[in-house]
This record gives sequence, structure tokens and C-alpha cells, in this order.
Amino acid sequence: FDLRWSPELSWSANARLTKVATAPLMPSLPGRVSGELTARGRQDPTELEIDIRELTGIVRDRPVSARGRLVLEGGQIQARGLQLRSGNSELSADGHPGAPDGLTVQARIPSLADFVEGAAGSFSGSATVALNPARPLLRLNGTGEKLAWGDTGIGQLALTTDAAGD
Repeated sequence: FDLRWSPELSWSANARLTKVATAPLMPSLPGRVSGELTARGRQDPTELEIDIRELTGIVRDRPVSARGRLVLEGGQIQARGLQLRSGNSELSADGHPGAPDGLTVQARIPSLADFVEGAAGSFSGSATVALNPARPLLRLNGTGEKLAWGDTGIGQLALTTDAAGD
């Protein structure tokens, strides 16, 4: 761990995790994870970068893994090759909303319960959001079946849109 006060408040850390309990940080996600990550940041302007080199474990009785990078800079969050897996389900994210190509998130979730406790059904799709003032973009494509959470359910869901500002 490295902490610097001058010329500005900044920090960096490298961590190697071995069977770290997740419940103290997130009680709804009990389990243990191992892996390696680095993080750095500074106070003014606020910046944060987390590089997950490899994270694996068991959370809510499902195998999980993660890798990739998250960056907060200039008030924008950016994903760089972020991949999350829980059970047989996968999420990935790349880009940031302020870039011309935007932020793209892809999901292949055979069981929503892999990510959300109490949820059921499956979903597969992608979303791209670009907040570029010259050419904003919202693109959604996806399908879901037998979606449910608590008492709320949807038999089938189909999303298709391609809205770009010209």
C-alpha cells in the first residue's frame, strides 16, 4: 500500500486475496473469493482505477469469477474488458458512455438467480449507451423468458431498439 500526501492526495495498492469472506462487505452475497487485484486513486480530481487480474471463488453456493478494469475519471465510469461470471451466467462490459462508441454491456444469463437472489428466468442481450452530444446513442437488444422476482413476473420479454441522434 502506498499513500502520498504531496503534491496531491493519492494512493495505490496491490492485493492478493486468499479465501476472503464476502459476507462482511455484502451480507446478501455470502461466500469466499481469492485472486489478485490492483487499485489506485487520487482525491482532486477524483480518480479511481481497479484492475481485477483474476478473482475466483464461491458466492451464494455458485462458482464466480471476474477480471477486467474499472476506471472512474472525470465523472465518467469506464469498463475495460470487464467480465463477470456466476454459475453458468456471464456479464461483460467495455467502453464508457462519453466515448463515440459508448459503453457496451453484454449478458448471457441462463438463470437470473446466478446474479440476483430470489429472481428466476433467463435473459440474453446487449446494450450500448453513448452520451456523446454530437451523436447520442441507445441500442438495446435482448430476450428474456419466465422472468420473475418476488410476486412480479413476465412470461416473455423482447427488446429491440436502435435510437441514435443525428
